[in-house]
Amino acid sequence: MVQIRFFYWEGLGRLLCFFSNLLGNQNIQCLPPLIVLRHSSIYSLYRIIISSDKQVFAAIDSTLQSGWDEYIGHHKLLPKPYTKALGEQKEFYYWDVYFINKGLLAHKRFDLVKNNIDNLTFEIDTFGYLPNAPVSWGYSRSQPPFYSMMVRDFYQANPSKDKQWLENAYRAALKEYAFWNDRSTLVNGNNSTDIPGLQRYGYIADTATLASVYSGIGHRFPDLPEMTAEEQIKFGADIIAEIATGMDFTWRYQQRCTDYVSVDLNCNLYAYEINF
Repeated sequence: MVQIRFFYWEGLGRLLCFFSNLLGNQNIQCLPPLIVLRHSSIYSLYRIIISSDKQVFAAIDSTLQSGWDEYIGHHKLLPKPYTKALGEQKEFYYWDVYFINKGLLAHKRFDLVKNNIDNLTFEIDTFGYLPNAPVSWGYSRSQPPFYSMMVRDFYQANPSKDKQWLENAYRAALKEYAFWNDRSTLVNGNNSTDIPGLQRYGYIADTATLASVYSGIGHRFPDLPEMTAEEQIKFGADIIAEIATGMDFTWRYQQRCTDYVSVDLNCNLYAYEINF
C-alpha cells in the first residue's frame, strides 16, 4: 500500500508541476512526492484543475497547440520525423503515439499524425509487429495494440481521403493482428492462450534473454527471492510481458503476467475486428 501511495502522489506531483510550468506560475514549486498536498499553493492548483476551470484548460490547450513542433524527433531507423511525448521521453514508444495523435488531431495537425502512423506502418512491414520502441531493448515485446484505431481516427478526421494510403495501412493492420493471433508463426510473441479467441501479453525473446532479466532488473523488486535457472526464465517472461502492457510495473499482474488473459488487450483486438 505504501508503494502504491508513493507512485500516486509522485504522479500527481509531476502532473501539477507540468501544468504550473505551462501556465507560467512561479509560485508552484515541484516538491518531493508524499508531501505534495501539504503545500497550499499546489493544493490550490490541484483544486482548480479538477474543477475543470475553463480558463486554465484554455491556457493549457493554447500552450500545447503552439508547442507541438518543439517535440519533433528523428530516428535513423524511421523514415519520417515523429512526435515525442512531453518531458524527458525521447523514444518512439508504440502506444504513446495513440494518445499523442489524439491531441494532434484535436489541433488538426494532420501532417504530424500521418508521419507518426507512417512510421508505425514501416515498423510493421519491417519487423512483422510493432516493437515497444525501435531500439535494441524494445524488440523483445510489443505494446497494447492501437494501430488500427490510429488509422481509423486519422482517416475519418482528415479531409484528404487518400484511399491508397488507407489500403497500405489496412494491410499493415492485418499483419499486426496476425502477430497477436496467429498460432502458425514463431513471431507471434507467445501471445496465444488455451482459450479460443483470447490472447495474452507475451514476449519475443530466447531463453538467454529471458534469464538475463533477473540479473538485469531484479534489483527493482526488493522482495524478490533467489530463483533457480528455470524460475529466472519464467520471471523474465512475465516481466517482459508486463512491460508489453505499458503498465510496468503494477500490482495488477503480481509478477506473473503471462498467466493472465487481459481484458483490455482483448478489447483492443476486438476493436481491430470492428475496424476491419
